[in-house]
Amino acid sequence: MGKWNKRIGYGVGDLGCNLVFSTMASYLMFFYTDVFGITAAAAGTLMLVTKIIDALTDTGMGGLIVDRTKTRWGGQGRPYFLIGALPFAIFTVLTFIVPDFNMTGKIIWAYVTYCLLSTAYTVVNIPLNTIVPRLTSDNHERNVLVTSRMIFALIGTALVMSITMPLVELFGQGNMQKGFLITMSMYGLIAMLLFVYTFANTKEVVPPSVTPGKSSILQDLKGLTGQTIIFLVINFLYFGLFVIRNRPLSIILPITLVGQNG
Repeated sequence: MGKWNKRIGYGVGDLGCNLVFSTMASYLMFFYTDVFGITAAAAGTLMLVTKIIDALTDTGMGGLIVDRTKTRWGGQGRPYFLIGALPFAIFTVLTFIVPDFNMTGKIIWAYVTYCLLSTAYTVVNIPLNTIVPRLTSDNHERNVLVTSRMIFALIGTALVMSITMPLVELFGQGNMQKGFLITMSMYGLIAMLLFVYTFANTKEVVPPSVTPGKSSILQDLKGLTGQTIIFLVINFLYFGLFVIRNRPLSIILPITLVGQNG
């Protein structure tokens, strides 16, 4: 396997992640309120609450599941690029479907699909974050791999910011529901193919420096340190503040008033 195949293969994994993640960060609130049809308060609350699940799944994926992984494909992180590829694409499409439900049904649909998409994102993104030390033992090559990933991540974000709404308008022809669905279906399909490419062009050649002993998941959970708990709290607060900072006052105010009236 050539060095450039591995560098590009590793880097495009984050391009796939950012095609969808950057879209969610930039346009999902607009989609929920102006296209999907739920209230701003409900959408803002949804995006805050789901970050609790994100914090738990991120910790579970990075600290419990990946370290226990043994498959015929080899490696601990690499298999998840293939395992998570199809679910990531499916849940991307489902998140941007507008079902013919009442308000309660739509909110339930939004919670379920967004949580599933966030979990699928965790399945592919956490291994992408942690796999570099197992791809090579050469420090220079590790730096090149990280740089490659950063470049492709920026490319993904730039593409999303420059072409997403034009594509929505092109595919929708005045129907934003149709435009978003086709655009996100395309992003999901491209992301799936990129994850498969990443799987095919990476190989974990450096074994773990420490082989963990046998223990149950319950024992591992009991072993979580205070630092891990602090990380969970900070992660939730960070994304909570991110959501609040990027939401108009009209979204935050109803939530505040509900708290005052309660």
